[in-house]
Amino acid sequence: MNNPFNVKIGQLWSDNDKRTNRTLRIDKVEDGYAYAHCLETKKNSRIRLDRFNENRTTGYTLIENANI
Repeated sequence: MNNPFNVKIGQLWSDNDKRTNRTLRIDKVEDGYAYAHCLETKKNSRIRLDRFNENRTTGYTLIENANI
């Protein structure tokens, strides 16, 4: 699977779901998935790369680009 939204290690993404207040830091991108750490809950997640779509309510919005 490709990386349609150019997800990179070190980026910060905000969950578009209005019921949550989650900020994710991308720790790894591999095999069609991003491995992320939630800054609020301290939990790790594996998310399909096609979910990082800013125009979907079930997606994520880039809030800070990687400083790497």
